[in-house]
Amino acid sequence: MGDYAKGIAKVVVNLGDVDIPIPIKEIEQMANMALNMLHRALGAFIIEDAVTAKSIPPEDDKVDEIYNKVQRQIVNLMIEKPQIIDHANLLMWVAHNLERMADRVSNICERTIFVTTGELLEIESKKKEIKL
Repeated sequence: MGDYAKGIAKVVVNLGDVDIPIPIKEIEQMANMALNMLHRALGAFIIEDAVTAKSIPPEDDKVDEIYNKVQRQIVNLMIEKPQIIDHANLLMWVAHNLERMADRVSNICERTIFVTTGELLEIESKKKEIKL
């Protein structure tokens, strides 16, 4: 997760004061959700709370939902303003890193459940594979 945060920080530095319309509300919402999930997952791990660990991963589906919305917004932005594709692609990378962070939180929860209960559980997501 540190690599994801580092990648996001690099993008922020690279974007600087670039003026492009970005879906900041949604990206901020993803960041807040992933951070909240991580905080609670680490707390559950520390106190060996399998119940809380089981309750967190479904929230990843909401992060995925927002990520898909952000992707659509950014792709539409790229179509409307091809001159900003490079910068918009960096924003896509930020959203992707946040989505992956939420996925990693689910992994922490799976391991917390295993360490606490001995139950080897792979939490399924509602994500659907995209068929091309």
